[in-house]
Amino acid sequence: MKKLILLLFCCATILCVDAQQRMPRDIEQALNKLNIAEIAIKSLYVDTVNINDLTDEAIKGMLSKLDPHSSYTTAEETRKLKAELQEIEQAA
Repeated sequence: MKKLILLLFCCATILCVDAQQRMPRDIEQALNKLNIAEIAIKSLYVDTVNINDLTDEAIKGMLSKLDPHSSYTTAEETRKLKAELQEIEQAA
């Protein structure tokens, strides 16, 4: 079992390294910039920050620059929307 887990881990690592090597330079630079910002906020910002909430807001901000039809919902927001739709379907 341990050998299987180790083998799967090695395969996953190789796939990740391969994907990173194929990543276009501009995307790699953008991801590095986001990582640096996250590290700086977590380590240098004076107040406590929920990094997951901050990340969700960053994604929403990026998508808002694309077009009015692109949007992002968190898992919680998606659950609420799904529940509302189910209520509407049951009422109909």
